[in-house]
Amino acid sequence: MRYIAAVVLTLCSMIVSAEDWSRADKGRQLAVGALQFIDCAQTRYAMKHGSFKEQNPVLGSHPSLGRINNICAAAIVGHVFVSNALSPGWRAGFQYATIAIEGWVVIDHHRMGVTLGVLF
Repeated sequence: MRYIAAVVLTLCSMIVSAEDWSRADKGRQLAVGALQFIDCAQTRYAMKHGSFKEQNPVLGSHPSLGRINNICAAAIVGHVFVSNALSPGWRAGFQYATIAIEGWVVIDHHRMGVTLGVLF
């Protein structure tokens, strides 16, 4: 669990130090990270409680909590790196698309009765 905290802190420091990023870029990236974090918390909860089956093929149908932590950390950090590599116009589109997808996933989890799991 400490690894997720380290990833979040790293993510925040990377966003703050992104000199060529606008305030809007940074705000969108924080929204992406927050939604990814909530998605991960819901996934952890779903695997610990109930008979939910994970739909993400990268995680597998019944991933371990360690696998969830590792994939989530990689996804959060990876999104920052990809966003940073894109030009500002593409970055905004990539971030908005991710916000839409992650937002839909979080809402869908909520509709299925999946709440936030305790991460720390």
